[in-house]
Amino acid sequence: MLRMIKFNLFNSSQRYEDKLMIWAAMVTAFFGFLRVSEYTSKTAKCYTGDQTLSFDDVLEGINSVSINIKASKTDIFRAGVTIRLMANYSFSICPVMAIRDFRTVHPSGNGPLFTFKDGRFLTRRAISGFLKKYSGVE
Repeated sequence: MLRMIKFNLFNSSQRYEDKLMIWAAMVTAFFGFLRVSEYTSKTAKCYTGDQTLSFDDVLEGINSVSINIKASKTDIFRAGVTIRLMANYSFSICPVMAIRDFRTVHPSGNGPLFTFKDGRFLTRRAISGFLKKYSGVE
């Protein structure tokens, strides 16, 4: 399913930088077992710094990426948790490669991690729409 989504996404009319962002968000969520609220903003124009996954919450290693999740449904004390995504050396669906590729074209290098080229933030609604559109199950 991920390969089909990637194929359809990268053959769409989306901006290249936005394709990289959408793909990075999808594989990060999949391999990190993330809830949508753990990596998206509540709205496309505003975000909450103590909850939204930000550019600075990602630390790249040689074969991995560490992601600091600041707030989660299961983290009642808001202590945060760091998850580590490992490279799987599969060019088609490697989360480490996807995040690295996107971070090189991130529009600002700060603020929410998943930001479109035009400055809008990735939301739950957008992810839902992209999944429907690119999975082929509309």
